[in-house]
Amino acid sequence: MSYGTSETLRRLRHGVVGTAILLGIAACGSAGVSNGTATASSSGNGEGVAGGNGTATLTWTPVMQNTDGTLLLDLAGYKVFYGPSATVMNIVTELPDPSQTSFVVPNLSAGTWYFTVAAYTISGTQGAISNVGTKTIN
Repeated sequence: MSYGTSETLRRLRHGVVGTAILLGIAACGSAGVSNGTATASSSGNGEGVAGGNGTATLTWTPVMQNTDGTLLLDLAGYKVFYGPSATVMNIVTELPDPSQTSFVVPNLSAGTWYFTVAAYTISGTQGAISNVGTKTIN
């Protein structure tokens, strides 16, 4: 997933919503936040991971403002992006509840997973993605 310069400029021109901040990733492990990046590690006991049944619980701060600082009035929800690397988060789950600030990602197989969240408006305009969080499933 890559957002080039033209996408950034489009967002600035249209006053796209601000950025959700991914606060934590937990479940079958622990989470910590440092330097603005959420990280997580598995508990090491294999809990809930047989057959791709690992999970990650994501939490984020709600987006309240447009990029110009005005109050965001048309937030429609959030999109959760995840995948096997920071550059390949090609699985997308749309969450059409603007008040939602957490989500459990189910059925994760063993390995390290990467996650990010972005707000979107009623018109479908997507805001900037959050910081990237990771979760290792044993």
